[in-house]
Amino acid sequence: MKRRRMDANGWILIVLGVVLVIAVIEYAQKKAAEPPLIPKVTKDPYAPDYEEASKVADFALRDGRGKLRKFSELVGEETLLFFVDGGEQSRALLKYAATLLERRRKTKSPAPAVVTIADFDPTEEAAWLRETGLKQVVLYEKLGGSVGTAYKADPRPRFHHFGDGMIIITIGDSPARAPLYEIGFSLKQTLRHRSKHSSAVDHSAPDPADLRRFGGQSSGPQGDPAVTPNNAPAGVGKR
Repeated sequence: MKRRRMDANGWILIVLGVVLVIAVIEYAQKKAAEPPLIPKVTKDPYAPDYEEASKVADFALRDGRGKLRKFSELVGEETLLFFVDGGEQSRALLKYAATLLERRRKTKSPAPAVVTIADFDPTEEAAWLRETGLKQVVLYEKLGGSVGTAYKADPRPRFHHFGDGMIIITIGDSPARAPLYEIGFSLKQTLRHRSKHSSAVDHSAPDPADLRRFGGQSSGPQGDPAVTPNNAPAGVGKR
């Protein structure tokens, strides 16, 4: 019986099959050697480019008299840096800061230096200082300026708490994603932690006095005097 000879088409199919198998093997080996894909993480638009416990770069802005002031020349062993817009929430937060610092003075704990970066008109500074009741150096920069952008300060108010050498202790959250009472509570806790007469930071929820303070309700006999947008005095850039 004669063996049937393979025609040209058969040989072509065999060659193509071998080539395909080799290509599949090479592709599989190449993929195995590649590093695994890492999911792309979207950067938080309200998170600064630095972290707590890091040192920030110095900057200079003008005060109400037009004098250029360096941040490094204004800081102390402890410093609060506020970014404000002169509106109701900004005034409420700084009035609360004044209350907290007065409590620290009563415990004979050193009060931090306070630097405020504002975008309201410098002619309103006297009214601002009178309303907030807080000793502070006010510097000026319009919203969207380079310093505010670096600190992701907008929307405002926002605070940063520094230790010696411009080392960040606490980065206050943005009002874009946290209610004002939570920002105030964070300020209260970071200042309490630095007080000489305090234990570690309490990470529990804000107490009722904090909620009332920024919710426009009366605090009651055992709470703190309410400092709220609803009862803040008129005068500085209400928005």
